[in-house]
Amino acid sequence: MVLEVNVKNISLSTYERIAIISKDIADKINVRAGDRIKVRTNSKGEIYIVEIDENNEFIDSSTIAIPKKYSIFKDGEKVRIRTAPHPKSKEVIKKKMQGFELNHEEIRMFVEDVYRNRLSRVEIASYLTSVQINGMSIKETISLTKEMYKYGETLSWPWHWKIVDKHSIGGIAGNRTTPIIVSIVASAGLKIPKTSSRSITSPAGTADTVEVLANVEFSAEEIKRIVKKTNGCMVWGGALDLAPVDDKLIRVEKPLDLDPEGQVIASILSKKKSVGSKYVLIDIPYGDEAKITNFNKAKMLAKKFKIVGAHIGMVVESIITKGHEPIGNGVGPVLEMIDILNVLYGKGPKDLREKSLEMAGIILELTGKGSYDTAKEILDRGKAFKKFKEIIHEQNGSLARDLYNMLGTYTYEVTAEQDGVVERISNNTIVEIAKRAGAPSFKGAGVYLYKKLGDKVRKGDVIFKIYAESERKLDYALEVMNEQKPYFITKKKTYILAEII
Repeated sequence: MVLEVNVKNISLSTYERIAIISKDIADKINVRAGDRIKVRTNSKGEIYIVEIDENNEFIDSSTIAIPKKYSIFKDGEKVRIRTAPHPKSKEVIKKKMQGFELNHEEIRMFVEDVYRNRLSRVEIASYLTSVQINGMSIKETISLTKEMYKYGETLSWPWHWKIVDKHSIGGIAGNRTTPIIVSIVASAGLKIPKTSSRSITSPAGTADTVEVLANVEFSAEEIKRIVKKTNGCMVWGGALDLAPVDDKLIRVEKPLDLDPEGQVIASILSKKKSVGSKYVLIDIPYGDEAKITNFNKAKMLAKKFKIVGAHIGMVVESIITKGHEPIGNGVGPVLEMIDILNVLYGKGPKDLREKSLEMAGIILELTGKGSYDTAKEILDRGKAFKKFKEIIHEQNGSLARDLYNMLGTYTYEVTAEQDGVVERISNNTIVEIAKRAGAPSFKGAGVYLYKKLGDKVRKGDVIFKIYAESERKLDYALEVMNEQKPYFITKKKTYILAEII
């Protein structure tokens, strides 16, 4: 049955290509919520996912409401609507739910339907949950990576440039190595157009931290200009349209706390391919509270990254690191930037410095530009700091800002209740405290750690300090601290050193 109705374009934020119809219309054309309808005129048409206004509170029986973001029709325009078939990839999702391996064509259909907004969040969630439970073969992961890379913007560079990149799979508080590594390898003559995310579930992403000093939102042409002049950049990838299918999948993954391995590999490498990277280093931390819980799983993941990378024309190496405690002292945008600057000044947390040097050294070795010793020389001679300052300047920023003045004024110092040694620090609890204090939306919020694994403490020593956005946020942070003990101090020295292996 075909009905003629009027279009009402509405301001509604949604990740789905939906159309809202009244219950009367739904009954007449025999559709339910989640079904598809074709909306068209003589010259144009589009398929939408059905949402139903059960009590006609929002629209009447002669109107169809479409979010402006997805409407190709004028407000008030007359259109014809009828039922439409579900996308073919819905059968692909069912197949994956049953535990079968998908072929390349099936994955191609799924990725295209995600890109065209043909699938509902429920359908995408069903696919991701199936992948979490049933896993992905290496063939499926390669196909998914190739297909996700096809959509969206890509950056192209002169053929003779050595484009490098690095990525951490995350899960460790602090760990803000990227600005230090970018500064070192760019000083060595390599090109590193580093696009990073804002925080999704952590107290700070690289983009949040760099934004303390500089702009991070640039167009593709502006990024090319910055990289041409300085060899590197540190920008927010969300300002571009790099591998947009990945972004759509992540929006569904995060609320469900899903992180399927094959999806992680495809997500990271499709983004790296989109920015034109040829050499990529992946940081894989492991630990009880890390995303990867043991060394053997980390080794298997590293192997898969290498295989998939080779199939899409990239040289991918991984560094497996112990993630039993936060890296650096600061957790939160401003506090992490203070750590970064201190390392670039030749001081700063030793673990952040050493991890950054180790990773920069591997990138230099991969490209024939040097080694760990080369990276150390660049850092110690102040070349990395000079390069960092140059990049920040080109990103319309300045190092003249007083970072300590940007810190939250509502603070609380936590002291040791006994003499002993720091045996364990809970990454998850430190992260939660920093977030409850207001990070990353308030950049001056977070946690500063005075003691790390293996450090001796005396009763009354300050072990960490909370910086909060407001008195209310400080109270929230203290609630977490009291419910979930972040530090474990014992008299017996049984700690595990956090070191790079």
